Amino acid sequence: MTGQHGLRASNAEGTAQRHHAFANPHIASRKQVKAWVYGRTHHWQLARDDSDIHLVNLPPGSYIFRDGAPAGRIHATPHADGMKPELRCVDPQHKMHGQSVDLKWRIA
Repeated sequence: MTGQHGLRASNAEGTAQRHHAFANPHIASRKQVKAWVYGRTHHWQLARDDSDIHLVNLPPGSYIFRDGAPAGRIHATPHADGMKPELRCVDPQHKMHGQSVDLKWRIA
C-alpha cells in the first residue's frame, strides 16, 4: 500500500504515536498487505511494525531537514517473497548511496 504520510496511532492518553503498531487494525489484519510505502517526512527509513508490515519511508527528492541525510530516490526490485529497495542518492558520493536491504513479506 502507498500513502502520502506516515501512519499514526493514538495511545491511551490520545497522544499520536508513530509506527508503534499499524494505525488501522482493519488493514493490519489483511495479510495481503505487505508494506506501507510513504513519504513527505524527508527522512529515509526502513522499519517493520508489530503486525510485520514493512514501513518504507521514502527519502526526500531534494530538500533535506537533517545534515548528512540522503536525498534521492528508491529503485525497488520486487520478487516472489519480498522486495529489495535500493537508495539512489542525488549525490552518488553520499555514504548511503546504493544502500539496499532485502525485505521479506509476511506470510499470507
